[in-house]
Amino acid sequence: MAMVVFNHEYHSVDKDGNQVVYQDRAVRPNTTQAVQALGELTATFSASKESIEIISAEVYLPNGKKVVTDVSQALIKEPFTALNYSDLKIKTISFKGVEEGSVLRVVVKRTFRPDVDKGFFLFQGFFDVLVPTQETLVVLRFEPGTKVAKRERFATPAPTAIRERKTDKGELFYLYGTSEVKPTTPEPVSVPSQETGSSVTFASLATWDEIGRWWSGLYEPKVSTSGEVRQKAEELTKDLAKQDDKIKALYDFVKSMRYVSIHLNSGAYLPHPAEETLKNKYGDCKDKAVLLLSLLRCIGVDGAVALVRVPSLITSDLPSPRYFDHAVVALKTPASGYSFLDATAALVPYGLLPEVLQHRHALIPRDKGGELVLIPPQPVENNAVEETIEADIHDVHSVTLTSRSRTYSPNQWYHAIPSIPQHLMLEALKEGVSKQYKDFEILKLQLEPADRGGILRNTTTLEIRDFTRKMGQWYIFNPLFDADHLGNESSVGSSTRTSDIEFEAPRRLVATATIRLPKTVKVESLPKPMKLVHEKFGSYIYEVQESEGVIKVRREVNISVKRIAAKDFKEFRQFYKACLNQDEELIGLKEL
Repeated sequence: MAMVVFNHEYHSVDKDGNQVVYQDRAVRPNTTQAVQALGELTATFSASKESIEIISAEVYLPNGKKVVTDVSQALIKEPFTALNYSDLKIKTISFKGVEEGSVLRVVVKRTFRPDVDKGFFLFQGFFDVLVPTQETLVVLRFEPGTKVAKRERFATPAPTAIRERKTDKGELFYLYGTSEVKPTTPEPVSVPSQETGSSVTFASLATWDEIGRWWSGLYEPKVSTSGEVRQKAEELTKDLAKQDDKIKALYDFVKSMRYVSIHLNSGAYLPHPAEETLKNKYGDCKDKAVLLLSLLRCIGVDGAVALVRVPSLITSDLPSPRYFDHAVVALKTPASGYSFLDATAALVPYGLLPEVLQHRHALIPRDKGGELVLIPPQPVENNAVEETIEADIHDVHSVTLTSRSRTYSPNQWYHAIPSIPQHLMLEALKEGVSKQYKDFEILKLQLEPADRGGILRNTTTLEIRDFTRKMGQWYIFNPLFDADHLGNESSVGSSTRTSDIEFEAPRRLVATATIRLPKTVKVESLPKPMKLVHEKFGSYIYEVQESEGVIKVRREVNISVKRIAAKDFKEFRQFYKACLNQDEELIGLKEL
């Protein structure tokens, strides 16, 4: 645990977007772990655009003495770059005298020089803290003539000091201060904290049309529909008649190429020519998007390279290219919308979009301008797990359980499973089953890679010798056994909520269980059927039938939203808890 005594920042910005930042920060470590964490400063920077200077580093000991670290001893190191060609560097220095109860004060100067994004500026300041903070002060200065827009969103904690001033020279100054701020703990399964807490955003005055033209001017010259690019497009599609099959072939080709992050000089924004990426057989998101768009244009499919912000939604009324950290291909659809192809999602089947891109902003260059759109979540059928369970009960203690699953999902973890060595998957399965049962044996584990349609099929067979729990004269068990469950129980753990909920993506879970009983066992209780349909959130169906020693249970749940607004939480909680509770319904058996 540590405490921030003060954190003072001074930002100076000119009309071209050049920035100079001074940070004066004092922190008190109160535990051994905090001493270890604060004993060394590591700062990553882009050598072609940024510089970092450690101006001073001092430690004030509890006995009143001061220990000074020689900042000239700071080192510049190369970061780990397994799949990364970059000019990123790490400046690091170890501080002398840091101990529990001491105060470490460090003053750092950081300079940022824009490249192809000259003239664009973005500053986002967040007032939420992870550790207790006694004082925060942020000052921004804009040189005369700098056109800037701002947006303030104050929740808890809100700045206690706010100042705005324009000097006689035309300089703009903004000051924000907080005092005695306590850490805030995000609510479970929440939207990203960047969207909810107190913050200020400043951006250079621009429109999405201007940024769209700027981005189009960077990537369009790199697009090619001739030479080797056209030859490759023709080679990949020559035996295919349907346009959709051709698009899939080109997409699969580009996404199979090695992903390598390229961050050299202008590389953060400027893609490589399509021919170069094709020849190299590797690239980052913007390189692969440009190559895919080039190949698509060769077969008469036009589109654009869209910029996407992955971690969170953006401040849409303050346009800036500096929000974005990813690039995909956007194709116009007949329904006046867009479909998106992420050429870096190596394991995601064609037609599906990675969960992290759903409900995120994308900037699409079009008609000599730009359009900011919200990528919609995909429908539940594009994220579905269907399981068939065969349970042969031998007595009130033992059962042979075979589960067959059919999965169609953008979740890359599902698609990575078949490539994991069998012995490791057996160990993982054993560990997972052991959390529920103690006496069991794995008889079969079969994992199949996705077929041409992107569907995964897995089969497991278990012999379980303690599948029930005794309750009086009854033996009880869950008829869904180990079927995929809803999860995210913590999202509805509290009766009230202030922030929106965000799930990975809409999804469908279907489990059909056929349970065969021996003549030595009698059914004493069955779950009651249930059907819930909610126009906002989805549906839940639970059906039960018993006939001639066979019980059939079918559960289908459709969560049709990715986000649930806080104002709808009471309704959603009632719906979701009913689903969770029904999933835990039990069958009661009695031994004859």
